[in-house]
Amino acid sequence: MDSITSTRSPRVARARGLKTRAGRRESGLFLVEGPDGVAAAITAGICDEVWATAAGMSLVSVTPDVVMSDSVCAAVCETETPQGLMAICRQPRSSLSEVCGRPGPIVWAEEVSDPGNLGTIIRTVSAVAGAGVVTSPRTVDPFNGKVVRSSAGSVITVPLIAEEPIESTVSELRAAGRPIVVLAGDASQDVFEALRGSIIPAHACWVVGSEARGVSAAVRASADHEVRIPIPGDAESLNAAVAASVALYAAWDHVGPWA
Repeated sequence: MDSITSTRSPRVARARGLKTRAGRRESGLFLVEGPDGVAAAITAGICDEVWATAAGMSLVSVTPDVVMSDSVCAAVCETETPQGLMAICRQPRSSLSEVCGRPGPIVWAEEVSDPGNLGTIIRTVSAVAGAGVVTSPRTVDPFNGKVVRSSAGSVITVPLIAEEPIESTVSELRAAGRPIVVLAGDASQDVFEALRGSIIPAHACWVVGSEARGVSAAVRASADHEVRIPIPGDAESLNAAVAASVALYAAWDHVGPWA
């Protein structure tokens, strides 16, 4: 067990670098904070190092690799009131072909920029036992700290394919026989009608787009179906995470279970 008390330590600098997308991409690592996330990472076997303060040591079932001072904890952790426990973890890796071979729907997050939205989408895919999540190059990094926390640790258990180009995503989905279903506010058919009419199967890939612009024209051109979430009230739209969640649970109700 090592002890780190200086925020100028090279190991602290390395850990702080994982707060950036470039640092995570270069290293293949990411940070997990809090007892639930760290416990999930330990169970999944992806932890490189567990760091804890003196107070945080009681929150974890293993002996930490590093005992850190409160000042180091504040420097490395992203939450305003850290719990004194974090882990440096290896990013889980999956291929789109592997995910396509799993039961259940896929969600394609295309240019989703809000970390809370992406984290909630990943968490919902976990909740409905979906096949996985694929993100486009312009989507927020799924291993961003806010995404990790919003997913409640589901980034560790849900198969993720990050920064996959449109062309290869469409090609893999086509090869696997998975229809591409775009969620679009201006679609002529609503999602419940489409599911009741057996137009959309359990293994569909649902596409949710940018919070500001929706799904790109390039992806819409490749869609097999476009559906909307009906909004009988005054709201102009639903956010990306809510739209994806409504669609997935509607699919579970009409064409599930798929596991």
